[in-house]
Amino acid sequence: MSTRVYRIEDAGYDESTRRYWTQVAPYSSFRLGDMTDEFVDYSNLNDAACGEMAIPIEDVEEFVQNNLDYDEDVISALKQDIQAAKDAKSDVINYYCA
Repeated sequence: MSTRVYRIEDAGYDESTRRYWTQVAPYSSFRLGDMTDEFVDYSNLNDAACGEMAIPIEDVEEFVQNNLDYDEDVISALKQDIQAAKDAKSDVINYYCA
């Protein structure tokens, strides 16, 4: 699966255009197939695997701890995501899949 997953940094609604907007991190955290199904909830994604999803920080931390020998860039990005969510005092990491 080649869908890239980006951490959502901010989101909102623009009254003047009646559109929702999403600002994502400048890096892709992982490809959808990188994390096992036990961590990823596909229910909010469309048939093309696009959309938004939230993964609990604990699940991402567990994935990182159990896969330290995994792709270095993916592990590094996930660690950045964990820290950003903790800094924001969030229990989940919100992602945009595209």
